[in-house]
Amino acid sequence: IFPAGKIAASMAIGAVSFASIRNMAETVHISSAWNNQSSTLELPSSSILSTYLSMDDSGKKKVSIPDSKSTDDIIDDLKAMERKDLLKLFLYCEAPDDTTEGDFDGILLNNNEILTSVSGFITNQLFGINH
Repeated sequence: IFPAGKIAASMAIGAVSFASIRNMAETVHISSAWNNQSSTLELPSSSILSTYLSMDDSGKKKVSIPDSKSTDDIIDDLKAMERKDLLKLFLYCEAPDDTTEGDFDGILLNNNEILTSVSGFITNQLFGINH
């Protein structure tokens, strides 16, 4: 018979493992859809993501920031987006040039329930200011 602590630890490991597998499957699905549809993904017109996409001269979607959005507005939108929309936004972005310099602030975004909490703990408690 397992002590209660081992059972709880096993359940926690199982939950994190399941969440990781789900994230990997979602990433593969979105990446495959991206590659198979010539860099176009269907988006609901009401999604937060759609406010950051516009058409370029060739008719392809590209990332653009609305003039009415402040940095805080953009961060709030990113925090409110589902993981799958964050992945799609990433795919639509152009790679930054190598001349980027300076300090940057980072935030943790939605990584599906359990993994968001795990990422927050690892980042803030093990490596962050609280360490």
